[in-house]
Amino acid sequence: TDALTTLGSTPLYVNQDMAAFMGSLDGRFHKEWLREHKAAMKGLLSWGDGALYSDSYIDWRGRAYCQSGTFGSFTQGGTQRAMLDAEPVSVEVGSKEYSYFLTIIEAEYSVTEENYEEILMTSAQEIRGGKHLQRFRAAFAIQEIKETGQTGYMIEQDASCSGGQIIALLTGDTKLAKYTNLLPDSVKHDLYTFISDDAQVQDLLLAKGIRSKALIRSAAKPVVMLSFYGASADSIALNIWEENDG
Repeated sequence: TDALTTLGSTPLYVNQDMAAFMGSLDGRFHKEWLREHKAAMKGLLSWGDGALYSDSYIDWRGRAYCQSGTFGSFTQGGTQRAMLDAEPVSVEVGSKEYSYFLTIIEAEYSVTEENYEEILMTSAQEIRGGKHLQRFRAAFAIQEIKETGQTGYMIEQDASCSGGQIIALLTGDTKLAKYTNLLPDSVKHDLYTFISDDAQVQDLLLAKGIRSKALIRSAAKPVVMLSFYGASADSIALNIWEENDG
């Protein structure tokens, strides 16, 4: 209840500089992101200015979400996440808060004080998805802090396959706990990569001439997520079929 109350009473704002940049994009996108971009711009035009509040809900894992399907919902993808700000707060260059912020965006987006200006010079033609926009937004946050001492940038934090973490805790499965990063280790594990490797997905893809490391990992993710969240074999097969355009 407290989490939902906090989410529902926290105002979000459209970052107008990011909105202007998004409006300059040329539209030659992958079909999935084209839909995401259009939805974000349609929502922006209908919303305009001012604070934005969203209904929220909690799933079985205890994870709280802004209402799915509405403008301003984080579940609508990286495009909307990149354009939304919280109330601006003061951040001093060199402070521990600033150092933490830099650590997070370097790990997530490879954005640093050394390359953020280069990233901000990215042309619209180089943006090809919500993740690219989020990287641009992180670089812009550095500029905001350096120029104004403030930013409304929101740091994203995520679990390591939280469904798997909960199942590991409930069942005492130490191997699953290890690969969902519940146990202390000097190495950060990734369950999806482990399953891809165990299933020899890389060999199957290489036989088709596919060498993308990202695709090797993503091949396992739909199956893992659907299995952990109660999907049937039919649902898993249908999801894979749809992911590959039937």
